[in-house]
Amino acid sequence: MPEPELQQGKYAENDGFQGLYRQLLDEGYTVFTRQDEPFETHFDQSRSDDQLVVISSGKVVFIVGETRYILKDGDALVLPSGTVYTSSNEERLPACYFMCTKTAGAAASESSAESSGQAD
Repeated sequence: MPEPELQQGKYAENDGFQGLYRQLLDEGYTVFTRQDEPFETHFDQSRSDDQLVVISSGKVVFIVGETRYILKDGDALVLPSGTVYTSSNEERLPACYFMCTKTAGAAASESSAESSGQAD
């Protein structure tokens, strides 16, 4: 199984919550917003699709196996399908972030472009 990929600062340059939300939609993602309260934890999560997690504000820790990925404003984490993880806001302030999946049409056209050698 592929490993998660931390992309520090990938979305650091954005126009706030709404701007980042629009940017992710423009990139072909289906976007779900999350806000975790201080010390909120989600245990043993997993999805059947690849996910992209993007932090808008705050700090969230994702734990996969024995590895801790600490994400803060503008950071992204790619979670391959089937990855079991725990996420936790270990701070005293809420954390806002996006859980994203590629829309079926975007994923299919991206795959088609890669197979025809037209990927960026």
